Amino acid sequence: MGSFYVNFTVASDDQKAVKACLEKAECSAFISPPMDSCIVVFEEESESQDPEDIDEVGELLSTGVDAPVWCVLCHDDGVMHCILYEAGKVADRYDSCPAYFDGVGSESPEGGDAGLICKRFGRPDAAQDLESILKDDEEYVFESERHKAIVKAMGLPGIAVNTGFEYIEAGELPEGLEIEQLIRVG
Repeated sequence: MGSFYVNFTVASDDQKAVKACLEKAECSAFISPPMDSCIVVFEEESESQDPEDIDEVGELLSTGVDAPVWCVLCHDDGVMHCILYEAGKVADRYDSCPAYFDGVGSESPEGGDAGLICKRFGRPDAAQDLESILKDDEEYVFESERHKAIVKAMGLPGIAVNTGFEYIEAGELPEGLEIEQLIRVG
């Protein structure tokens, strides 16, 4: 069985603002320490992979922290969805395999404005590399491999790869992260 996870990378190092935002909304989540000018949030409700739950958290964080938020959803390591939130709205969506769930549509990746994503995360020089990673439909057997390539290319926290709320709750932490470093809300 492949990986199932959802997490949110917030383009901010203000851990207190992230915590206050999630507490105010009564969310249950783990919050990473600031890493590479970002904070990674592993929120419990979004682990259901319900699009409404995911959008609710992404919109909440992008307004409550006043920073861009990039959500990554990995489903059975066979498909990856990425959503960029700005000021409470979806600014960009990416789908690594639109035909994955219903067999209708393209099997090639769609969406993903690499220039916009990199600009919002202060990494404009990574746009060409990100574009190649997002559009490649042959190199990545597992979507967690694509996610790993993305965080490396953009200089984002590697703890986001293969990690979601349920993994942390079960004691499965990514390399380089200790439970004591995380803030738990909810």
